[in-house]
Amino acid sequence: MDSIILFIFVLTLNKAMGNVKELLEDYQRRLKTINAEIDNISNKNDSNPTYARLCVKASCYRTFITELEKIPVEIEKVDELKVKAINLLKEHKNQGMLQAVKFVKDKTGWGLKESKEYCDMLKKQIETE
Repeated sequence: MDSIILFIFVLTLNKAMGNVKELLEDYQRRLKTINAEIDNISNKNDSNPTYARLCVKASCYRTFITELEKIPVEIEKVDELKVKAINLLKEHKNQGMLQAVKFVKDKTGWGLKESKEYCDMLKKQIETE
């Protein structure tokens, strides 16, 4: 099941990158605002519901920011995988698909079906260029 989720993630990641940057900036702005609100609270203890709520929000925003900052690294991995698989498809006419599927399967841990579907998608992209 994890390989299917990763496969869907890989297919949609490049499309979402512009939105990820905006989302990251939005959460950073929100975290800055929440931290300013926390600094203005005089009664800073967990029994104060406003303080506790703002601390939880700040913690969530920090988690979101941390996860969103990891996405460019994943895109680099996806781009590297894509480039190498495309090169295999282009360089080796007869055995290219087989080599590309094996390469993708080995690098991602996907099953044969997911790897083949990914390579088929890349082959269609090559044909339309």
